[in-house]
Parts: sequence; C-alpha cells; structure tokens
Amino acid sequence: MCKGPGNQNIKTWLDEWDRVYTEALNIDLPEVKGNRPMEDFLMAVESKDPHFTSTYMMKLEDGEINDIYTLAERFRHRLRLKAIYQPNKSTTHTAFAAEATNTATASKLDASKSDASKSEASKSKASYKGNKKDKPDCLCGWKHFYNECYYLNKTTRPSSWSPNAETQARVDEAMKEPKVKKFVEISLQRSRDFQAKKSNDNDNNKAREAYPSFSAAVSRGSYSTGTKTSIYDSWILDSGSDTHLCNKSMEN
Repeated sequence: MCKGPGNQNIKTWLDEWDRVYTEALNIDLPEVKGNRPMEDFLMAVESKDPHFTSTYMMKLEDGEINDIYTLAERFRHRLRLKAIYQPNKSTTHTAFAAEATNTATASKLDASKSDASKSEASKSKASYKGNKKDKPDCLCGWKHFYNECYYLNKTTRPSSWSPNAETQARVDEAMKEPKVKKFVEISLQRSRDFQAKKSNDNDNNKAREAYPSFSAAVSRGSYSTGTKTSIYDSWILDSGSDTHLCNKSMEN
C-alpha cells in the first residue's frame, strides 16, 4: 500500500488502492488500523504531488483528517483541479494532467449515473453544444464554460431544473478554494460584461435602422458675367455657408 503509481494510470491505481484497502479491512489486518493507511497513502502519492503529502501529513498530525476515504477523495479532487488549471505546463505535467483528465472524466460519468433526475441530465446536455474538445472541464464534472453551468450561473437555469445533491456538494467544495472561487467569479463577470455589450450594440443598430441617413455633396465654383448689376460692388454673404460671392475685381 506504500507503493506509488509510478507510470501506471493514476485513476487505475487509485481504484486498485481502494480495493486492496477494503479487502484488508474486511480481514482485519493490523496494517489498516489507526492512521497507518492514511500515512501509507500519503507516502505513496508523494511522487505525484509532494505539496499534497506535506499538507495533509500536518492535517493528519493535528487530527483534522481521520478517514482514508475522505483523504483519497480530496486527492482525486486535487487531480481534477490540476487538470483544469495547469494543463501542458511541461512534459511531466502534461502526462500528469492527462492522467488527471481521465480521473475527471470518470468522475463525470459516475456523477451522471448517480443523477436521479433524467430531465436534469437531458437539459444539462442541451447547454453543451458545439465541439466539446474546445471546452474545459467544469467543476460540476461536465465539459462546458462556467457561464453555461447551471450550478455556477443561476441566470442560465431553466425554471424546472433542480440540482443533483452530490454534484452540488462537489461544486461547493471546489468553491471553498479562494483561487478557484476568484477564477470562476472573474469568468462569470466577463461573460456578463460581454452579454451587456452585445445587447447595447444591438440596441444601437436598431436605433440606426430606425433613422436612415443620406449623404450629399457640395462643390465650389466661380462664375463670371459681362453685365454689371446693382450688386456689382457688393459682397453677398450667406450666414449658413462658409462660401461667399464676390466679383473678381473685389477679391483682393
């Protein structure tokens, strides 16, 4: 149980670890008593995530963690977050992110199977239009943008929609991370700003269509005549024009 995943798929390794632990628990092995299994788990995943191991070792010593299943689920959740926020950082991280993505995909399938309402599943799928490969993994487990998520963006929810308790709990847990919460809020605000600008542009276009415009051209010219008139020595001023009339002999 102390052996890490190495090059093995992390999702497969975690499932196998759970199976071995459960079997050891059923036959009452001393190795699964007290904090021993949690210490073994943390040491096994240290090569994948040293920060997680050091953090939860301290929590274990302080008595904040006393359940191996909770610890394993938090590690899975951390893998999902890394897959979302740290893709393709380096060759090593790329492989790690790929494994974490498999974990996120499996969690998504598990969540969809546990959804009690078929109507929720069908309505949720309706919001995931377009090429799913271009969309990121959401905190709810699906592939879509945050502004399309019924759990994160209340304005998109259909009136008949109701959340799945397990999925809602997963989202709430993820939002407890300050960085994650800030990232989601910024994303949702950008979406609202974009929609507001789009609506304003549409209103302006409608206003321009309601009042059509026209263009006119004005040309300058000079004219002469051989006949003297009563205004021969006069200027003709037009207050509405920047061009005035005069006889050529008076132009200087």
